[in-house]
Amino acid sequence: MLRKNLDSISSIALTLLFFLTSLWLAQFHEMWRDELQAWLLARDSYSIFELLRNLKYEGHPGLWHLLLFPLAKASDNPTLMQYLHALIATASVFLIFRCSPFGLVQKVLLAFGYFFLFEYSLIARNYAVGVFFIFVLCALFPVRARYPLLFALSILLLCHTSVFGLIFGICVALTVLLEAKLRTTNVFSLFRTSPPIACGVLLVVLGIFTSIFQLVPPSDSGFASGWRFYPSVKGVEDVAKAALGAYFPIPKIDLNFWNSKLILSNSITYYLSLALFIFIVQRVARFLSDRPSALFLYISVSMGIAFFFYVKYIGSLRHHGFFYVALVASLWIYRDCAKTGFVRLKSRIKETSSQDVSILFTFIASAHVVAAVIAVSFDYKYPFSGAQETALFLERRNLSSAEIIGHTSYAASAVAGYMKGRQFYYVDAERYGTFVRWDKTRKKEVNLQSLHLASLHLAAANRDVVLVLNSPIDEMEAAEKNFKKVFESSDSIVKNEKFYVYFLTTAVSQQVPPEMK
Repeated sequence: MLRKNLDSISSIALTLLFFLTSLWLAQFHEMWRDELQAWLLARDSYSIFELLRNLKYEGHPGLWHLLLFPLAKASDNPTLMQYLHALIATASVFLIFRCSPFGLVQKVLLAFGYFFLFEYSLIARNYAVGVFFIFVLCALFPVRARYPLLFALSILLLCHTSVFGLIFGICVALTVLLEAKLRTTNVFSLFRTSPPIACGVLLVVLGIFTSIFQLVPPSDSGFASGWRFYPSVKGVEDVAKAALGAYFPIPKIDLNFWNSKLILSNSITYYLSLALFIFIVQRVARFLSDRPSALFLYISVSMGIAFFFYVKYIGSLRHHGFFYVALVASLWIYRDCAKTGFVRLKSRIKETSSQDVSILFTFIASAHVVAAVIAVSFDYKYPFSGAQETALFLERRNLSSAEIIGHTSYAASAVAGYMKGRQFYYVDAERYGTFVRWDKTRKKEVNLQSLHLASLHLAAANRDVVLVLNSPIDEMEAAEKNFKKVFESSDSIVKNEKFYVYFLTTAVSQQVPPEMK
């Protein structure tokens, strides 16, 4: 009893430490475009139905956006999104401390590692919601038969977090079926004798298909629209590098560290880390092999994610992190899976013990803490994005009421996210807006001449015109077009979110062609 009470106290204390750390770090994190895109979608959609329509180009199901919708209607301040995200990340960490089978040191390393402290806590995206439901399913796994509807509802919600949540949800559902088969001779008899289980199956199927329905892109989608169903050495190598980054995410020591991988800095570290990765995967698979359900979850999720990266979109480190989450989840449910001997991997090498895997897991988790320290240190010291700084400048100089041209649209939208209800004119899409619509019309070619013509057109209404660009204009060319640079944001971690603000001088209004007036 004393041990149980001490575990509860330590779980609460460490969770509180994580929460306070997340909140403290959040105040130094300037959100970038992908974070603010979700906020803008929720803020500038007038209804939930319009929000769902606007989501069709996003490549994500809508759960995260639906959570943001009431917050965005209550306030224009996107900081609320960071608070909500910190709460979700903290809930995931609480499940690690309270319910996972790992040792205390491993739990601390997990919680304060790169993905769970930085990517899925400090950076407010939909992936943290997915991690939370994955850990909910791990915590419920031992009692899934007692709470089949709650377990199935968690899978449904997981499927609506991201494509990786969908892959995880499908694999968890199949893992449960495999586990049921290993424990009983007739799985289908369970559905007939237990209506809650049958209803749970329907919920899972509903979650999978409604998620797929949301993920199918429209015909005019302009982002990651291609597929690769052919052999490609580069494709395989990219997937291998993604998996390596998930297990060893230590970045380069550089301002633009984000999404960099130190192990890929030269061929020696790459091949050494690849050999180490293969060794770890082989050891983990051998350890899990006497619990087929745990092994199946590990392999199926990893292969599902790898397949998506290969055929559709290789993504970035935040996406690759689900390889690591698959490892955590498989080791988490291991002890609660049925033990059998018919699939144990045979080898002349001695059996992999739990101590061997524990050492390897601790080593990996320690590398993640090193990566987290580097990432958090840079984010504390330098702006993650120049968007907030640029928006503050526009407001302080009373330029927020001017006609604002944003280019490139995907970068400038981050500035719009920090401005209250202010629409930008996106030249590459030839439309006003705040969030980016990832359709094919957005990809119009833009040069200095087209920026100038757009500025003249907007100036015809006798309004001030301001350009918010993520690349500078040559000084001589700017002078020729009557553009005056009035602001340049600080160097930022996200390299293409350093912004330059130009003002179209008042003298130019006299040069507006008559046809534009």
